[in-house]
Amino acid sequence: PPFDNRLVRQAISYAVDRDAIIEKAFGGFGSPAYTMVPEGVPHRYETFPRRDLEKARELLREAGYSESRKLAINLWYDSSGHYVKEPDVAAVLKASLEETGMIDLQLQGVEWGTLVERWTSGETGFFLLGWYPDYLDADNYLDSWLSTEGGQSLGTFYSHPAVDLMLKEGRATTSSEVRDAIYRLLQELEAEDVPVIPLWYDLLQHNAIAKRTIKGLHLPVDMEIRLWMLEKE
Repeated sequence: PPFDNRLVRQAISYAVDRDAIIEKAFGGFGSPAYTMVPEGVPHRYETFPRRDLEKARELLREAGYSESRKLAINLWYDSSGHYVKEPDVAAVLKASLEETGMIDLQLQGVEWGTLVERWTSGETGFFLLGWYPDYLDADNYLDSWLSTEGGQSLGTFYSHPAVDLMLKEGRATTSSEVRDAIYRLLQELEAEDVPVIPLWYDLLQHNAIAKRTIKGLHLPVDMEIRLWMLEKE
């Protein structure tokens, strides 16, 4: 509690200010995320809502909160440098959520090892976590938070039998049309149930090195170089 209440999760999803995170924490570098699946990866659909403070307030009222009875929550984040910008991101999130007038957010910075212990044990209901892909497929950006097989779903403790079945089918089928339908529905369900909230895609940590004679080198968000675009002078 209170994150076992979907209305609370949805309200936070509407209240976060992605543009402010990018501008204030990253100096304008980055891209707002409205799905966990990044640009350049097949079967990507932007399903999370844009910011709407009035909708956030409406959901909070429905959940039983008000300006005089605020939702009091903690936001846990790494303060030891594992994710260098997390303190800045946390500060922006505090400001954006408290702009509803119905949320009182306390920041809880801890070192990385402590944070891992706490979110794997379920002590932290609301925390920041970065993600780097193990393989460039929509499954890798969804299964980690939605599948029951891991037992904790990277700290979300999300469990939905139908979602588990869809994740398995998405990995098993070779049909692009079937996979597209599955991953679109999974992203829609993720936005509705809100076990996670995608915030931004980091564009600063992607680097590629080439000789001066190589032209046409681009490194998209999915970190997969488009070899057919390369030319040698």
